[in-house]
Amino acid sequence: MNDRKLQDPMEFFRNMLTNFQESGNTILGQTMRTEEFTRLLQGAWQLSAFSEKAVGAVMEQCLAQMHLPSRAEVAELGARLQRIEDMLNQLVSERFGARARRTGLPRTRRPPPVAGAERPKPVAKKARRRARRAAR
Repeated sequence: MNDRKLQDPMEFFRNMLTNFQESGNTILGQTMRTEEFTRLLQGAWQLSAFSEKAVGAVMEQCLAQMHLPSRAEVAELGARLQRIEDMLNQLVSERFGARARRTGLPRTRRPPPVAGAERPKPVAKKARRRARRAAR
């Protein structure tokens, strides 16, 4: 039996870990049932909530001194902007209705091609550079 334990060190480790977990669980379970632990946990939670409020108030004051909007003001502006966009979309759809939906032209920087017009030839990069240098 002693030889087997020496031959399998992982089994010894597993048993040791299992015993450690079981004893830790029982000790922590007993500790968590006490009134003192409950008061300690409640005090820590209240401290966390108070510090979060204090940091928020200090941050808001700093932002106000730097003339920057707070998170609540930015959220309000975003909601207001969304309402304006919705109203504009509604007005555009009422005004241009089907005509706006029919024009399926892609939105590009180039104007749509005109019938019968020649397509300009692309200018080589070197020629563009020379033209820029000459313009300086």
